[in-house]
Amino acid sequence: MRHIRDSLRISLGTIQTIDKKAQELTLDWAAIEKLDDQALARRFYPNADVRKSTRFEVPSWIEVHQELKGKGVTKHLL
Repeated sequence: MRHIRDSLRISLGTIQTIDKKAQELTLDWAAIEKLDDQALARRFYPNADVRKSTRFEVPSWIEVHQELKGKGVTKHLL
């Protein structure tokens, strides 16, 4: 769990809470892999608004990678 904490930069208590909730919902990795992000969020947070945001777009990481190959181009410039 400490590896998860370090990579996600969230508290160990938060990870333990989510793990406990997953056990209560009898969700194992095989079951989780079958769910999309919205379905998984509805399981953990049934009262939350899980609609996809139309305000923010996920960038095309392939395009970002190509742009970063340019001389003098930095992430900050993009």
